[in-house]
Amino acid sequence: QWSPDGNKIAFDSRPRGRWEIYVADVAERKPRKLVTNISDLLRPHWSRDGKWIYFKSQEPGRMGVYRCPASGGDAIALSQDTDGVSPQESFDGKTVYFASTFSKPVLMKVSLLALPGTASEVDGLPRVSHAGLWALSPGGIYFVPAEAPRSLRYFDFATRQIRPIFEVDKDFARGLSLSPDGRWILYSLVGDVNGDIMLVDHFR
Repeated sequence: QWSPDGNKIAFDSRPRGRWEIYVADVAERKPRKLVTNISDLLRPHWSRDGKWIYFKSQEPGRMGVYRCPASGGDAIALSQDTDGVSPQESFDGKTVYFASTFSKPVLMKVSLLALPGTASEVDGLPRVSHAGLWALSPGGIYFVPAEAPRSLRYFDFATRQIRPIFEVDKDFARGLSLSPDGRWILYSLVGDVNGDIMLVDHFR
């Protein structure tokens, strides 16, 4: 994910059997590992001011959603929900939204005023197709519903109404992002999946 100032990219990688988060300066092109007191972390997301990086921890005994300083340092648990994934900060910086699990999750929210907080469901929002298929905007949430994996929809915070945005001819893959100005949506689609059956002779 791009940092708010557009100068850095945070991403996860699994070089040695455990997930780690790296931050790369766009100009230097040299990623550095995000050093924190939590291991096995993935799905990074920047805070709106660029001071924090949110992520999911898969470390046994400390699973859930956390945040730590973008420069590294001790992580803070955001919620008592151990299955939470893909945290995203609200535009006013007061709330964090996250998915309850990877597949067909409910979207949850927790206040940043007292951590760790008690999470609650986003009332009126149906299950999402995947933890990576939703994106916050100032006034609502763009999402792909579990019941219609080829449809992008918008949930309005103020009215709790849902309206369709567009349909695609293939299932959405696991990436959805809204541009900073709210004018563009970046998404991925599932391509053709093929396989071959091979016959191996004289394998002994």
